[in-house]
Amino acid sequence: MTRHVATAGFDRFADDYETCCARGLALAGESKEHFARRRLLWLSTWLENHHVPAPRRIIDYGCGVGDVTGLIASRFSSAEVVGLDISRDCVMRARREHSRAGVGFALADDYARPDGDAADLLHCNGVIHHVPPAERPAVVAKMASLVRPGGHVCVFENNPWNPGARWVMRRIPFDRDARMIAPGRLRRLLRQNGVTIRETGFLFFFPRVLGALRVLEPSLLHVPLGAQYGVIGEVRFP
Repeated sequence: MTRHVATAGFDRFADDYETCCARGLALAGESKEHFARRRLLWLSTWLENHHVPAPRRIIDYGCGVGDVTGLIASRFSSAEVVGLDISRDCVMRARREHSRAGVGFALADDYARPDGDAADLLHCNGVIHHVPPAERPAVVAKMASLVRPGGHVCVFENNPWNPGARWVMRRIPFDRDARMIAPGRLRRLLRQNGVTIRETGFLFFFPRVLGALRVLEPSLLHVPLGAQYGVIGEVRFP
């Protein structure tokens, strides 16, 4: 993946990544971990409901400082998980703080999938909006190439149709210049790179102050107004 300026700039946020995220998420009243766990619950529930075998190898593409990679490993406890990022400083921090048996990290530019051992599942959260539009097809093609045919890709992005998501991004230093991507455009990018779309779900409708209303969120899964959305696709060819 090309080290474009926007994402390469993450090096300078490696040490205070959590502080930057917390500043933006104050409106929601929840932590970064809260949202990560709920995304992973939605993904794992979908896989179980569709009788997809437990993944043996997972790639966390755009892993940042590695905290979510660790949560992925906990959610999918039988899988080997590899976190990839183009920020050298983020990868170094992830290795220091989150490497353990079955969990490793590498620079995306240096990573080549092991022969005959492509991933069963690729997880990607909040990466595409940092990639200049002209570079997005190449990034999505790279993601799909790391997954075996019949394996799955799950990409989460902030929803440009949700005012709260826009407000949060304006408060996070490394998100201020990002360009959000609409669900339909993301689905087209995936389809153009050999991925069949299986599901699109919208998440996070109510902040903590309206937490009592969250019982409604499962029924709103296909209402395109949640603060984030996830697209699950099946890879047709490497």
